[in-house]
Amino acid sequence: MSIYALAGLVLIPTFGWIVGPSEIGDLTAYFLAAHFLSALALYVPATVTVHLLQAWIGPMPWRRLWLTGVLAVPVVWIGTLVGVQIANPFAEEMRRVLGWGTEILMVLGWAILFSNLLLLMTWVIPSRSRPERR
Repeated sequence: MSIYALAGLVLIPTFGWIVGPSEIGDLTAYFLAAHFLSALALYVPATVTVHLLQAWIGPMPWRRLWLTGVLAVPVVWIGTLVGVQIANPFAEEMRRVLGWGTEILMVLGWAILFSNLLLLMTWVIPSRSRPERR
């Protein structure tokens, strides 16, 4: 997840620079703060997933770990936003049962889901092997 945090440090300001300020101002600093909070929240679930996948499937090459960390920034953020929109009709019922913590649990749950799905996908996709030279 440290790769995720570092990739966000580069990708979020770059995206903010390309898109420019919104009608309420430049939100890059807020997105960076939210990104680092999400990196802290996703550290434990991602670490557990990596250890389980290493035990079951075997080690992952470093290039794939870097690719996963960089891809995790857009996948986790876009996936979480889409997931929250999909689950929005059910949020009212959950809010009656769980109270004010519903949104926090829902956002955290979607972020963990997409983080772990990305780890699983990059782990099980076969890599291109270079032909042996003789």
